[in-house]
Amino acid sequence: MAEAIVLDANVIVALLYEQDAKHADAKALIDRISAASLEPQLVDFLVLEALSAINPSGAPGRTCRRWSCRLRGRGARMGA
Repeated sequence: MAEAIVLDANVIVALLYEQDAKHADAKALIDRISAASLEPQLVDFLVLEALSAINPSGAPGRTCRRWSCRLRGRGARMGA
């Protein structure tokens, strides 16, 4: 059994961006992880990669601020 489940940047993007084609799959993955009594782990460089994918220009403003706040507010409860 795995000791830690680290979420890939693609999964993080899919969780945060509801219009992503893999959003439902990412939510189902979080449900399966939770059902196994595990918690997903977030790694800083993967979170930064996900945020840069959502806002590739890196320009401050609506997208970057909105998603980073949303991510910060969810913390370890990514699938909640």
